[in-house]
Amino acid sequence: YMSSPAHTGSKFLCQTPTGRPPLALLLGWLGGKPAHVAKYVDMYCSIGCDTLSYTPPLSSLFWATSARRVDSEIAREVNTHQVRRHYGPLFLHLMSNNGAFHFAMMQDALRGNSLEHLHQSISGVVFDSAPSFLNEDIIAFGFTGALTGLTTSHMQYRHPILTPALRTVAKVLLATPAYERKVNSLVSRLARPHGQWPQMYIYGDSDPLIPSSHIEHFAEANKQAGVPVRTAKFDASGHVEHFRLHPQRYTKEVRTFLEYACTLRNLDIEIGMHRPARYWL
Repeated sequence: YMSSPAHTGSKFLCQTPTGRPPLALLLGWLGGKPAHVAKYVDMYCSIGCDTLSYTPPLSSLFWATSARRVDSEIAREVNTHQVRRHYGPLFLHLMSNNGAFHFAMMQDALRGNSLEHLHQSISGVVFDSAPSFLNEDIIAFGFTGALTGLTTSHMQYRHPILTPALRTVAKVLLATPAYERKVNSLVSRLARPHGQWPQMYIYGDSDPLIPSSHIEHFAEANKQAGVPVRTAKFDASGHVEHFRLHPQRYTKEVRTFLEYACTLRNLDIEIGMHRPARYWL
């Protein structure tokens, strides 16, 4: 875990009830290095958020016991920070399916009695280049990129030997009833989350890994469920490359979303009721 405070002199434009900066939890993409995620951390710190970042390991996507351990550890670590902050606003920034699906798994831990205050402190969720349905190609291409370091500018996640082998493994896994049930359960949680947190989806048509139609499906499903949803579609930038290629617009989109989500949270606290979807503009 990397913990970073808001930059000195930066000020979050939405006043929080505790008077302290919001906390942003960043979950990195599969194979993402700390140096890559650090750029997003710096963006959040410049906006005026304290940050906590972590990239879940490869093993947690294959073994259920590893996934439960990792997600419980993430929840406990965030809760430790939130206790000291009197459970002020918490934002989640989820990168690729690795971040999105770990958030889906983490929801069970968040619903435990000891973490109910943490669950209630979530004020907004940002999805970057995710989520998607899982098929053998997406799994194979994603793990090819993670294992080889290939990016969207290098063969578009294809490797002549590794990718076909991973596709075969993925096909076998998806045909396994237990794994199929797990995948379907995670997809269902992302389409129907356990909370009405405002959501933002950042994506683009030039992503060679995640089809934009998949992300638009999840955005629409949540919108139909009454969740406040905002989308930001980028041109000519690949998988989790939107911030690198469009830093100014990306930062502006995230800042605008956080400030509005924080305003909705303050309104909820003030009027003491759940947030109606019509408040989202």
